[in-house]
Amino acid sequence: MNISMFIGDTTIDLTKAQIPSGETKLYISSFIGDVKVFVPNDANIGVQVVSSCLIGDVSILDQKRGGLFNQTTVETLSYQDTEKKSYSS
Repeated sequence: MNISMFIGDTTIDLTKAQIPSGETKLYISSFIGDVKVFVPNDANIGVQVVSSCLIGDVSILDQKRGGLFNQTTVETLSYQDTEKKSYSS
């Protein structure tokens, strides 16, 4: 899935989604606005997030960062070992 937004907020709720085996990729970009992605709270699904933010705050899983030119990659502890993977960039 590829979602692009210039101005505005984006919310994607995957909490009840049926994530297939393999890697499921989401590419989300926004120039001005909040991006919120809610993922299932399931130990069988690994999540990796690659984030780039010019100005503002970033909150991914349990990590929060702020400032200028913020780039980060965060993944759940089980990401490499799980059969079902969700990748968001």
